[in-house]
Amino acid sequence: MRMKKLIAAGIISGVALSGVALAKDDMKREFGGKQVMVKQMKRMAKMLDLTDDQKTEIKALMAAQKETMASYKEQMKTFKGKERELIQSDNFNEAAFLALQNEYQITLNQAALERARMKHKIWNVLNQEQREKWKNVSEKRAEFSRG
Repeated sequence: MRMKKLIAAGIISGVALSGVALAKDDMKREFGGKQVMVKQMKRMAKMLDLTDDQKTEIKALMAAQKETMASYKEQMKTFKGKERELIQSDNFNEAAFLALQNEYQITLNQAALERARMKHKIWNVLNQEQREKWKNVSEKRAEFSRG
């Protein structure tokens, strides 16, 4: 009888914990991470009708970009943590926020520069028709975000 209870408890806890693990994975997919990037890449490839060569070239560019951006990842994580602390404090300290911004300004600028370089490299992989499609989609997205 005792063995049956142990087995039942093990099964119940396994089922309960698997639900938590699945929920965590769903949140990861929904709010960011590699899955979102892959989904966006596939959507872009389909929308722009990329050739296999273009897909390969863009994947290589993105892999190189990932290595480059990894150097900024820890710095940005630290910055975001400090920024969150300031925002969530009882009293907002503007001077401390501006000091934090100044402290990380070089890193923020370099990361933005790397993202712009990446967009430029992808732009140069596209043919004229694909560039026009990208422009139109970008303009529509900008209009939508402005409201």
